[in-house]
Parts: sequence; structure tokens; C-alpha cells
Amino acid sequence: MTNQPVENEAAPLRPISFERFAGMCAVLSGVAGFLYAISFVS
Repeated sequence: MTNQPVENEAAPLRPISFERFAGMCAVLSGVAGFLYAISFVS
């Protein structure tokens, strides 16, 4: 069995706006999770 590299089929290019939106969602998810954890302490 040979492993030949596949060119750009596994990771298609995404627009920068999608990357920015995904990053903001990740940050907001982290902040919400942190606040949810803090709500059990106080």
C-alpha cells in the first residue's frame, strides 16, 4: 500500500471571514464555559 499525498482535497480553502467568525465563536464559548463554572463556586 502506497501513501501518496492528496493535494488540497482534505482541507479546502476557507474565506478569512469564516476563520474570524469561528475564532470569535471559540472565544465566546470559552468565556461562557468559564462563567458557567464560576457560577457553581459563588
